[in-house]
Amino acid sequence: MTFFSRVSSRFGRKTVGTALFMTVALTATAPQAVASSAPVMPSHGDSVMDSYALPDFSDAYLAQPAAAAHDTALKFVLETGISKNLSLLLLHDVKNSAPVRAAIRQYGMDKVQATVVQVIRSVQASYGADWTQMLAGVYEHHFDARALQSLIQKRDASPHFIRLLDLQDEIATAVKTNGNNILDKARADVMAGIKASLPV
Repeated sequence: MTFFSRVSSRFGRKTVGTALFMTVALTATAPQAVASSAPVMPSHGDSVMDSYALPDFSDAYLAQPAAAAHDTALKFVLETGISKNLSLLLLHDVKNSAPVRAAIRQYGMDKVQATVVQVIRSVQASYGADWTQMLAGVYEHHFDARALQSLIQKRDASPHFIRLLDLQDEIATAVKTNGNNILDKARADVMAGIKASLPV
């Protein structure tokens, strides 16, 4: 078993459904994913009424569906567990780094494995909320609240699951763009934590 598979297994899988969504998300956010332009989904406010003047309270009124969509997107990200892909992306980035290879030679696989898991979990706790919000924004852009609720409840049996698979390239592009700053900072913190815990 490789270092990557040994360590990634320690982050765990909750259910078959969660693992399936994790697979989709990890495929979409893999570093080698093909970049392409993300489609713009129709706004909930698009209608014939858009051509007429609205009263002053219209902004607050129209914001309610958008807020509901974002709340559902957050629920989708949290309940499917795909926000945990930050941990696996970080592991992917650091597993072959020079400091980790040197630490394995000096401290042994078991000690390095335990340390890497501990450091990544700590960093996930620090950046997880921002990462979750970013992912929610990406999925909210591509699916409305009804579709996301269907995916939450029915998972791979949802009629929207095929579309989720079809949009992997677009989602990958959005995650790479919107999450790049978070991932860069988190990766730097992981490397700093590993070096501090396992000086070589």
